[in-house]
Amino acid sequence: MRKNAIAIAVALTVILAVGLLSTLAYFTDKKEVTNTFTVGNLAIGLTEPGFVAESKLLPGTEIPKDPTVKLLEGSEDAYIFMQIVYGGNIMNFLDAISVNTNWKLVTGRTDLYVYAPGGTTGVVTAGTSLPALFSQVGVKQGLDGASFTGFSAANDKITIKAFAHQAYINGALDYTTAENAAKVQLP
Repeated sequence: MRKNAIAIAVALTVILAVGLLSTLAYFTDKKEVTNTFTVGNLAIGLTEPGFVAESKLLPGTEIPKDPTVKLLEGSEDAYIFMQIVYGGNIMNFLDAISVNTNWKLVTGRTDLYVYAPGGTTGVVTAGTSLPALFSQVGVKQGLDGASFTGFSAANDKITIKAFAHQAYINGALDYTTAENAAKVQLP
């Protein structure tokens, strides 16, 4: 009977040990972290919604021309620059262009502007359409047929260029780097 009691005690101990180990298995834990990275993006659109293609230079008239930049959705915060390039002798036929007050001339340049609402260089966020750089060009009064001698549509033109540069570099706003890049990209 003693052997049976020992066998029963051993069997109960084994059953308790298995039950205890089974219970401990329910108290386990496991964690995992996966880091997913994306690459930043910067994209702009440049349009002239008011410009009519094949506009004619008629003395004393104003031609709608409204170069407008939009920082497209999904873009990083950016500084936006625009450049006016006068080709050939176009300024012999046009009045001086009146640039919108939301744009400020970049230091040391006569053709490059940065978006600066209220005179302060502004960081532009994704999805933002900026005010036009200017709204029209005026054709000088008093021009006659002889004034247009040598005019060339292929050379006498205005080209507008836009450039965007990320605003944050190494986690901090960095206008100087953006301006220097604009000066290189829009010489």
